[in-house]
Amino acid sequence: MKIKGIKKIDFKYNFREYLSYLKKYKFLIFLLLLVISLNGMKQVADKYLFKIIIDEGTNFSAGTLPLGDFSRTLLIVAVVYISIFLFNTFLNWIKMHLANTNLERSVMEEVS
Repeated sequence: MKIKGIKKIDFKYNFREYLSYLKKYKFLIFLLLLVISLNGMKQVADKYLFKIIIDEGTNFSAGTLPLGDFSRTLLIVAVVYISIFLFNTFLNWIKMHLANTNLERSVMEEVS
């Protein structure tokens, strides 16, 4: 249904125009997407570590896993979880830094 007096929007032209502003910042956009992807992988890793704890705890309570092996697994999972937590803090800082300072300021200077 067309409304009289309103012309059709050329989305393809508009999209190309938006991309032309971002061509200079390919590296920053790639870096930002990489950081966001790593953050997503971290969220999956948290769930996987929890799964390992549940599986090993079930084996330990069933008596098929000795206490030493269960303790070692818990220690390894704790070290990996703390490492992921520290890495996540660093990733969040980088993500905020890239999104708020460099990319936004550069694009706004380009547009104005």
